Amino acid sequence: MNLSRHFTLEELTASTTAQAEHIDNQPTPAEIAALRALCTTVLDPLRDALGQPIKVTSGYRGPALNRRVKGAAKSQHLTGEAADLQSPGLSVLALFQLAIRLQLPFDQIIYEVNGAAKWVHISHTTGANKGEILLGKFGPDGKVSYPKLTAAAALALSEPRTRGPLVEPDYTELRDEPVRRTRKPKAAPQPGAL
Repeated sequence: MNLSRHFTLEELTASTTAQAEHIDNQPTPAEIAALRALCTTVLDPLRDALGQPIKVTSGYRGPALNRRVKGAAKSQHLTGEAADLQSPGLSVLALFQLAIRLQLPFDQIIYEVNGAAKWVHISHTTGANKGEILLGKFGPDGKVSYPKLTAAAALALSEPRTRGPLVEPDYTELRDEPVRRTRKPKAAPQPGAL
């Protein structure tokens, strides 16, 4: 099933972990609608500007799959609002920076670095995008930090140049993205309280 001009439902639900462990990873109609919105408003414009394929390394993850890969309990992958990306022959940093320069309507974009493995996490929430830019750093102890970046700081990031053809390591399905915190409304002060 086509979700958009460049992306299919199969691409956005494919999972080597789900396949290997026989985990059902089929989204609901609401999750398919969210995947369609992500593809048409964010991924298609990115693909058009890039002029070459984008590989979705992780898109929709059902609850069982998300638990298995130790995803965040409120991961946008669970709702069909997020995808992890790479593009063959292009550095992940360049893909991250292009999405920022294009001013795409993303909720979050994260440049994720876990040892030699790198990917871009991008999400879209219809009507509620924060435009948050983060750097995902995986520590040797397994802890992940997500410092916020300004667009200028993200566009100024660089990596050491290496000789030879650019080859990004294969993506491994891992947890990613910070836990989404919902804001609690402030309680009204009680009469007579100081």
